[in-house]
Parts: sequence; structure tokens; C-alpha cells
Amino acid sequence: MIIYIVQPGDSLNLIASRFGVSVKDILRHNWVRDDLTIYPGQFLFIPRNGHDDYDEHHPFTMMNPVIRHEAFYEVQPGDTLSRIAALFDTTVEAIVQANNLRGPEETIYPGQVLRIPIIEFK
Repeated sequence: MIIYIVQPGDSLNLIASRFGVSVKDILRHNWVRDDLTIYPGQFLFIPRNGHDDYDEHHPFTMMNPVIRHEAFYEVQPGDTLSRIAALFDTTVEAIVQANNLRGPEETIYPGQVLRIPIIEFK
């Protein structure tokens, strides 16, 4: 499960698209008003099924990166910083910096919650 903090301008459709899940999946895991209104700062639980088929060799180009969103992620058994970075299309270095880790080789543990800066490009 991914814990996502709603950002200004977000909608359920946009968040569902970003994480590769359906709006119905998001609604099943969260309390959302009948009018489907969400608000900045609200925490949403996003099911991980959209991220199970990550690609370890995802091409990542550092061209004008801008951190626009943050998510909180609970480390799962078998996770590594590089796998988590691939899930969110971010970098290991960005995760290390956001969590004040000693470096990319630092051990992470199941149940540990990491702050994930989500990088978008201009």
C-alpha cells in the first residue's frame, strides 16, 4: 500500500492514472465524500497492484527534474531503494536525501516508512 498526500490540483482521475490503478480501487481503500471531493494534504491509500510489474531497467533521464509531489511508502519484504525508486519514477539519491539516509547502501527494513519525492520533468 502506498500512502499518498494529495497535492493542489490533484483529482482522483489524475492520481489513479499516476499510480496505474482505477478510481474504484482508490475509493475501495479510502473514505472519500459522496461528491468525490479530495483536498490538498489529505492522505490516500493507493493499492500497489499498479506497481507490481516495475521495470528495473527503466530509462531515467535527468533533464530539468522538478520535485512536485511526495508520497510516503511502507517498505515491503524484498524492497530495495532502487526498486522503490523505480516504482515512483524517482532516484535513489532523491530518496536518500529526503530521508536523511547515510547513502544508497543503507539497509532499509520492512515496515519502515520512507518519504518519496516524486520527480516530474518540465
